[in-house]
Amino acid sequence: MPKIAIVINSLSNGGAERTVSNITTHLPDNYDIDIILNDDSSINYDFRGNIISLKMKPKKNKLTLGYQFLAFERRIKKLRELKKQKKYDAVISFSESANIANILSGNRCSKTIVSVRVNLSSTSNNRIYRYIGFPLVKILYNLADIIVAVSEGVRQDLIDNFGIKEQKICTIPNGCDIKKIKELCNEELTTKEIDLDSIENIIITTGRLEYQKGQWHLIRALSKLKERDVNFKLFILGEGSERSYYEELVKRMKLDNEVIFLGFCNNPFAILAHAKLYVLPSLFEGMGNTLIEALACGIPCISTDHESGAREILAPETEIRFKNVNHVEYAEYGVLVPTFDGIKYSYDESITNEEILMENAIFEMLTNKKLNDEYRRKAQQRANDFELKSMIKKWMSLIESNMS
Repeated sequence: MPKIAIVINSLSNGGAERTVSNITTHLPDNYDIDIILNDDSSINYDFRGNIISLKMKPKKNKLTLGYQFLAFERRIKKLRELKKQKKYDAVISFSESANIANILSGNRCSKTIVSVRVNLSSTSNNRIYRYIGFPLVKILYNLADIIVAVSEGVRQDLIDNFGIKEQKICTIPNGCDIKKIKELCNEELTTKEIDLDSIENIIITTGRLEYQKGQWHLIRALSKLKERDVNFKLFILGEGSERSYYEELVKRMKLDNEVIFLGFCNNPFAILAHAKLYVLPSLFEGMGNTLIEALACGIPCISTDHESGAREILAPETEIRFKNVNHVEYAEYGVLVPTFDGIKYSYDESITNEEILMENAIFEMLTNKKLNDEYRRKAQQRANDFELKSMIKKWMSLIESNMS
């Protein structure tokens, strides 16, 4: 019986958290699973296994670098003790802080497997990543037994920019439970105050309201769409530290009637089912869960051609290193537009070329029924390539072939 531990900061919300939920609930019953969390005070996803909380919820008034270092040291010590006591066959971690703690607490009893969920070199705007995280990745990740990249783009980034040995890396993309998503699409809406059936053009974007996700660029692009007298509603699903900035931007750009913040939704699929278009405006990703899930709902998709994953999902026959920088690309399974510059503009600054191209793509997808219908038909076809069962088989093969 395989005995494994999964290390992740929390199971509150996010793509890595949803992946852990999918893995633990779909691995065979003979797997003995511990889920080791920093904090178990907020769990928003289903799981199977034993929750072990390290009781290390971040204290907002103690976020100095020194405090974080001492807290991280305690985390490593607790993980090392658990590994010694439990004698796991494999310990799998998700997110960079969990990965580093997993590596530094490693022992000979269990295989150390780290999962990289984002294109790390694209996070260079974050000072902590640039000056602390990057050097640690370069020094430590080759000490892991296996590194699981979520996309080929992430895999290539680790090899090219961090010197990770190619033979240590395998790629297992995100998967989605298409049958379950279809069931959730048919559930009754909890947002009863909004009559979605009466809205002609529903645009949806989902994700944490954080810098990485780039939602402010989408808001600015839609101010241009409004000038064309197109009736639409953008529903933004998610919470995060940028919400007040986005709300102020919406107010200043007079989009109060067009942009609606719905916060975190337990079942976003019941809302997605009503959408005419899904948009992913991210500045960088690993391989966006939400893009695959939107395809599984049969929704036409527009995404920035960010690092990395979107091109692999929507234009799989193209070279992953190719980047669209100056036009709208109507790819095989969705639309790709150039990635935004990531500058947080105020409401009165001019719309950028990338935002104009995004608006052009949205306008075309909302007004060209033939094009929209074609991508709607292809969406489900592409989603089938990411069926959760095949992803689980890859994880099982990886775990069982590396059991101590």
